[in-house]
Amino acid sequence: MRKFAHELRPSRLMLLGLLRHGVAHDAGPKTEFRDEPRELTDEGRRRMQVAATGIARLDLAFQAVVCSPFVRCVETAEIVGGVLGIAPRIAQPLRPGLHVHGLIGLLLEYPEAGAVLVCGHQPDMSTVAADLIGGGWIEFKKGTLALIELPVLREHAGHLLALYPPAALRRLGG
Repeated sequence: MRKFAHELRPSRLMLLGLLRHGVAHDAGPKTEFRDEPRELTDEGRRRMQVAATGIARLDLAFQAVVCSPFVRCVETAEIVGGVLGIAPRIAQPLRPGLHVHGLIGLLLEYPEAGAVLVCGHQPDMSTVAADLIGGGWIEFKKGTLALIELPVLREHAGHLLALYPPAALRRLGG
C-alpha cells in the first residue's frame, strides 16, 4: 500500500522544536501598521540572546533552524541560530496561518535531520503542537520552546517531551 506524504517516516526519529518569536514592537507608524516588518524590541533581543544560550545548553543537536519570513521571526532565528552555529532558513509556509500539513510538508524537506527547530507565530505554534500530539492546548508566550518527538510525520503521532517557558530558558542561559 502506498504511503501518503503526511504518513512518511523520517529516516530516524525526529525531534521538533517549536519556538515562538521573541518580544517585538507593536505595529505602528514605523511599520505603516503592518505586521510583517515588526522587529524585536531591544529587550526582546536581549532576552532571546540569553534564552538562545539556554537552548544551546539543552544540547538538542538541532541540525536546522527554519523560520517565518516575518522580521521578528527572522531576528529570533538569527539569534538562536547564531548561538547554535546554524544559519537559519526562511520558509514561506511558516507565515501566520500555518496548518499542521504545511509544517509536515516542510519537515519532509529534512528527511535525514534528527532535530529541527522551527520559529513561528501564535496561535499557530499552539494549534500545530496540539495537532501533532493529538489534542490539548499549549500556551506559547513569546520565546516559549516546545519539544515534540515525531516517530512518523503525521497528525496525532507526536509526543510532547518538554515545554520551556521563556523564563526557564533564560535561567538556563543565565
